[in-house]
Amino acid sequence: MLGIGGIVDGRDDTRSNPYESPIAGGDMANPEGRPKPNGFFRQPTAIEWLVIVGVLVVVVAMLLPPVEASRTDVLRKQSTNEIESE
Repeated sequence: MLGIGGIVDGRDDTRSNPYESPIAGGDMANPEGRPKPNGFFRQPTAIEWLVIVGVLVVVVAMLLPPVEASRTDVLRKQSTNEIESE
C-alpha cells in the first residue's frame, strides 16, 4: 500500500517528484533512465533536418549569382589590362 507521504510499508514515501517511481527510484515518465529532452539539447527530427538543409540550400543559391558575377568582372578586368599592356 502506497501513501501520499510518510513511512508506508517500511519505506519512506516522501518524494519531491510525484512522478518518481517508489520502487526503482527512477522517473515513471521516463522508464529508460535517460534524461528528458528540455527542448534545446534534444535530437532534431527528420523533418527538422530537412528544413535545415533546405534553408542552407536557399542561402547558397542566393549567394552563387553575385559570386559568379564578381568572378566574371575580375576576369574581364584582367583581360582588359592584358590587352592595354600590350
